[in-house]
Amino acid sequence: MQGTRVTRTQYGFRTLQESSAKMCLKVTGYPLPEITWYKDDVQLHEDERHTFYADEDGFFAMTIDPVQVEDTGRYTCMATNEYGQASTSAFFRVLKVISIGGSRNDCLSIDQSANMFQLQVEKEAAPPRFVNTLKDQECKEGEVISFECEVEGWPEPELVWLVDDQPLRPSHDFKIEYDGMNAKLEIR
Repeated sequence: MQGTRVTRTQYGFRTLQESSAKMCLKVTGYPLPEITWYKDDVQLHEDERHTFYADEDGFFAMTIDPVQVEDTGRYTCMATNEYGQASTSAFFRVLKVISIGGSRNDCLSIDQSANMFQLQVEKEAAPPRFVNTLKDQECKEGEVISFECEVEGWPEPELVWLVDDQPLRPSHDFKIEYDGMNAKLEIR
């Protein structure tokens, strides 16, 4: 007869979301202790993402697959037999995967200094191109009409609206909006 003791454990780790994670430990005691897993003091049960493993040598593991950002927290393993109990805890952090869409090659770099993270995105140069084109429109005098288009390119393209090859400037009659991708001209 022997009380329970955790002899090998993990002390904290991190992984990327959508990957899998395994928390392992070695427990001694006779009779072999029963194991209960907790996240932030709430008992966990096996389900489609959480699986538990135990063997007769006292090796225990919990696998989470796939991990989600919400899985971040303090995980505790409680080992109990009739002669006592022991527990161990580890903080588990799930790092969110940042995805940048588009067909250009995008490069992410994260610089950590003074406990601040800066995200810098570098894009491969790409010439301007219209994702969609303007359509002919008709309107009655006094009606408001708008033209919209989407533009891609890097560095961000400069956009100029032209009427009869002359640039338009914002005024009471012409409202111009451009956010680096979506352009809109409203004629009043």
